[in-house]
Amino acid sequence: MAIDQVLRAEIEELLVIYLNSLEQHQAGWDAQSILQTIADHHGEVGGRPARWKASDKVLHQSQRVRRAHTKLAKAVYLFGRVAADTSSNIGITLKGGIVPARNALCLIASRFYSSASQLAIADRLGLTEGAYTGRLQKGKELAAVELEKLAQLEALLSSEPSGLFGSGEPSSGLNNSR
Repeated sequence: MAIDQVLRAEIEELLVIYLNSLEQHQAGWDAQSILQTIADHHGEVGGRPARWKASDKVLHQSQRVRRAHTKLAKAVYLFGRVAADTSSNIGITLKGGIVPARNALCLIASRFYSSASQLAIADRLGLTEGAYTGRLQKGKELAAVELEKLAQLEALLSSEPSGLFGSGEPSSGLNNSR
């Protein structure tokens, strides 16, 4: 199954959010890089942009926290919750996610050890390189299918009730004419 770029990017973003929530290394306001500051202020750098206000910073931070929390729920839904596992090579397992733990661990490890080779990541997980790449690909496919389902559900939930029945497509086998 070929996974389009939008779904790949969303999976990567969810993995980053998931790992950041596990690390929880920052408290309070997050520190922005200069690149993020440039992006936020439309290319202005140095000093404070003319439109800068203290309340903008508070609003910006609260929006980032809110977005992260909603996406974190989606990430946990996909990948599961961390549980201790002494029989695992890495000391943890994942439970309760839509993506099976064996696949989710490979997805998370691929992001966490992104500078390592696939062979090195597989070794850390106690897998052969072939098993690791197979589980990784299957995990990406399962996550992409579930994200597509969630997108369809979100579209249905956000549509007007009158728009739900007028698509012109055949019904699902129900025939109301007698």
